[in-house]
Amino acid sequence: MSDTKMEKKEKKRAKKRKQTEEDGNDNNSEDDAKPKKSKELASVDQMHEVVKLKAALETTHESKRSKKRKKYNEKIEKSTNIRADKKFLDEIAAYLTKWETDKDSWKFQKVKQMFIQNNVFNDKIISDDIWHTTLSYLGSSRGKAKELLKENAQKVIEKVDADFESSQNKELLQQKTYTRARELLQMLE
Repeated sequence: MSDTKMEKKEKKRAKKRKQTEEDGNDNNSEDDAKPKKSKELASVDQMHEVVKLKAALETTHESKRSKKRKKYNEKIEKSTNIRADKKFLDEIAAYLTKWETDKDSWKFQKVKQMFIQNNVFNDKIISDDIWHTTLSYLGSSRGKAKELLKENAQKVIEKVDADFESSQNKELLQQKTYTRARELLQMLE
């Protein structure tokens, strides 16, 4: 009897093997029609789809505030590009020299002050001819403007110092932006 039980078990196992092979063959024929993706690839594809849908939703539904902010940022960017022209740079130079020579008729202009503060380290905009005037003008800054100038100068100095430590290139310490930042920081303290 044990032989017949063993034979029955063997037949059941053989039958199960055949079914799994047939199931495997059925799956292979389906797989030939569709390439199989790994779970990682599928999840990456799903992430890309989600990102695309979010981008589509964001572009179709923009709040009024975000539209205004976008328009304002574009306006600021355009005005910055326009201001860098030769005529405006001449106005900046005249503004600074008038501040230095004739303070009675000089009039404060916030736009020009902001431009000077934002471009103080750029030697193409603030030329060497008016650098010392600019330095004394910015040295008289107070409050938030003074703190902002200190922060910007400190950032420039730290960046150049870090670059110098990694490369040991002494020319970095001779850059105009670095020397201007150090002079401005000394003036403000």
